Amino acid sequence: MGREERRNSRQIRSASMKLLPLLALLFSVLLPSSCGQEQVLPSTRAIQKLQAFKVCVAKGDKAGMIPLLTLQSRNVVSALPRKGNPDQPFEILKSWSKSPSEIRLQVRDPDPEAQNRTGTYVVVKEQGNWRIDLVATAGLNSEEVRLPGPSHRLVHKPMSDTRLREQVRQARRLMEASASRGAAVPATQGRQR
Repeated sequence: MGREERRNSRQIRSASMKLLPLLALLFSVLLPSSCGQEQVLPSTRAIQKLQAFKVCVAKGDKAGMIPLLTLQSRNVVSALPRKGNPDQPFEILKSWSKSPSEIRLQVRDPDPEAQNRTGTYVVVKEQGNWRIDLVATAGLNSEEVRLPGPSHRLVHKPMSDTRLREQVRQARRLMEASASRGAAVPATQGRQR
């Protein structure tokens, strides 16, 4: 092997070493995974689930919502109103990962009814699938508002018949005990209006 052949051989090896990382990246993105599915980023899966959820809400498809939600969130499906346009997907403003099993998606709803409102959805990995956590989402998008007045309010609630009879028995016992001691019971004692 002559001098020129060795130099050409080194140049070819050098060029192939520079291309190796690029080829590895290309193959990892384009080749399917060992399961026969394409490699998809977790945030892409989370976005797909959220868009599918929006379509189900717009169509009122409660059965379609169930597999898209966490087990805890499924309890509120019956209370979700049908709203929005299924042909107008959320505009994804930002996505970030809080952990390997939680992604947050900041979205804007382009539906005119929503008035371009933005919000953040929480999508978590539960039982191997990405699912929307409506409970965590509500916690992120809600805030406690103090209203004027006392922190506790008493609301009139009628007594049940059983409770009312018990109150009458107790009042009679008190009146009998008071009468046996010789004390007069004022007419206003007991229930006042």
